[in-house]
Amino acid sequence: LVLKLSSYFKTVLLTDIGQTEVDNAARALYPGCKPETLNRHVYTPIAAIMHRASRKGLCDWIRLERPKMGPPRVRWLNPDEAERLIEGAGPRLQALIIFLLYTGCRITEALDLKWESVDLHMRHVSIYESKTQNHRAAALSPRTNIALGSRNHREGCVLPLRSRGAVCKHWRPLCKKLG
Repeated sequence: LVLKLSSYFKTVLLTDIGQTEVDNAARALYPGCKPETLNRHVYTPIAAIMHRASRKGLCDWIRLERPKMGPPRVRWLNPDEAERLIEGAGPRLQALIIFLLYTGCRITEALDLKWESVDLHMRHVSIYESKTQNHRAAALSPRTNIALGSRNHREGCVLPLRSRGAVCKHWRPLCKKLG
């Protein structure tokens, strides 16, 4: 993205880049694209570059107006799709998917879950909510309890993937394979 933007702006000074220049770049580089694409590929990277440069005293700080985006698409899995997703996942991802679907946890909450917060006997977990900095309890369904109980280790993190990026590495191909 940055290479494409720097190729477009070439030797234009940062002090000469404003709203009009960014709007023109967006139209030239991504003609006919939706606002979401323009924001992701043009406005966000340029804003980051300009804000960093302004902190270093290389230019004045500017607030870029971004194209208005429509409401996000919300799509829920139906039970058959959820089951296909669980069954199609490899062992590294299967326990995570079951945990997420049956507890409603955020992915970072699931990845941060430690064994000391899990009580398989009582079918209960204590989840640290990073957004509120509180703990909340979640009951484990029989299926979730079995998925966690089948893990080979009982120390440290419960689930084997350590980051959202590691999950996406497995998640995207799985979703593509399952349609």
